[in-house]
Amino acid sequence: VKETKYRINSGDWLTYSGTYTITGSDGLYAIEYYSTDNLGNTEITKSTTVKLDNTPPVSTLTPTGGKQYSSSDGKLYASADTRYFLEGNDPVTNNVASGLREIKYLLDSTPNITYIQPLPLTEGIHTIKYFSVDNLENTESLKSFAVNVDSAAPETKIKVGTPAFETAGITYISSTTEISFEANDPENLPRQPASGLNYTEYRIDDGSFIQYTSKFVIPQEGAHTIEYRSLDNVANTEQTKTFTVYVTHLQDYALTGAEKITL
Repeated sequence: VKETKYRINSGDWLTYSGTYTITGSDGLYAIEYYSTDNLGNTEITKSTTVKLDNTPPVSTLTPTGGKQYSSSDGKLYASADTRYFLEGNDPVTNNVASGLREIKYLLDSTPNITYIQPLPLTEGIHTIKYFSVDNLENTESLKSFAVNVDSAAPETKIKVGTPAFETAGITYISSTTEISFEANDPENLPRQPASGLNYTEYRIDDGSFIQYTSKFVIPQEGAHTIEYRSLDNVANTEQTKTFTVYVTHLQDYALTGAEKITL
């Protein structure tokens, strides 16, 4: 063989001297080639088409299920039943894409793991770093996702105003005694982030739960059961608490509980 000639996409004929690469935009490239021997005999020109893919895939992370909440300072909070779904796509450019091979992720300090199914996370502050690779090993730049997983419910206390007194384990109040609630969402970083209090709700006797907005009174005389609970911003719900009061004309009972009366 005297020489081999080739050209790309009908360009100038070049003398082949060794392995070469094709550079340029993604797309289809037609390679024509032939060889000539030392007597000038020339091969019929042959051709092949290759697809050039330089574009890395693109991946996204989406929280699914559960409940999520974005705070005013830009932090993302999620309930413990949230799952984290990774999805990759190898974009087609000029009709060319070699296809997605895999998605890799790093959870906190763990090494690269091949993504298989949506990820659960335990309570705490977590960072998921992830990237995709296509079938030509074009690799996406590392992306990062931070989330605060909150599985702890708020805590609520009931506060009884005046006049009120307690005797024999019974709390007596008047029809003008104001009742209120005090709630907070406990935080203990980094183990226990708190998404913050959303609202407190309560009901009296067998009524429907209503959201607490301000102090209230119970005008009807007799024994009444107050049920109450609080929810945080990712729907963690406190176990319902109960408190029983007896609404009466306090002057009729003042002597009975004089040692604990508040007037």
